[in-house]
Amino acid sequence: MPGGRADPADATAVEHDLAADLWKCLGRPVQVPDEPLGGLAYVFHHRLPMDNERFALSELPRRLRALGITITSGSDRASLMYLFLGGPLYRIRVRARGRSGVIYNKLDNELMKLAGTEWSIEDHVLLWNN
Repeated sequence: MPGGRADPADATAVEHDLAADLWKCLGRPVQVPDEPLGGLAYVFHHRLPMDNERFALSELPRRLRALGITITSGSDRASLMYLFLGGPLYRIRVRARGRSGVIYNKLDNELMKLAGTEWSIEDHVLLWNN
């Protein structure tokens, strides 16, 4: 689900290929727009159980590297922020095909109200820069 709008004229085939690769990497089926745009925040949710530490430190970096995406920062234990609820929080900066982006998680107030259901209480956000 996009979190904002950007100029559709900015979309390119490279952007589409890279965004599709990143979505595949996140490991869940999503409807990939015909022309994903830089400057949009794409928000994903994960069903329980969810281990954010393992996801941020091993699963996500392994999947990104397999797609030829370079991690520029944030895939080490010192980069994690541990909270009382949910967490830990991560922020992984990436680069590929001359573009940069960030994948991070944050607590979702609406999902926190549903704690204990089938969903993790964090949003997992992909933001690809223009």
